Amino acid sequence: MILKQAARAILDAGLRAVEPEACVTRHLHISGSLLHAGNVALDLDQIRYIYVAGACKASAAMARQVEDLLVTGPTRTNVMDMQILLVSGYEEVSVLVLPC
Repeated sequence: MILKQAARAILDAGLRAVEPEACVTRHLHISGSLLHAGNVALDLDQIRYIYVAGACKASAAMARQVEDLLVTGPTRTNVMDMQILLVSGYEEVSVLVLPC
């Protein structure tokens, strides 16, 4: 039974690690007026518009997390407008533009 529990714990940890929202919050955060994206820091007091582009299955969930971080959530910034472009589909490409 211990082996089964260990296997389940490993599987659960792997699934949590690739959750779209978790991936965004690991690599994108705000401190003061600075947006940190990987090794880049942008002063959000100097930015009024943000464009987010994504492709494939996880992009919608990731875009929602970015929107929550920058526009609607508790760390809301002075960003006035954010446009999200999502491209999905494998054989047929469909594009969805969401104004936030």
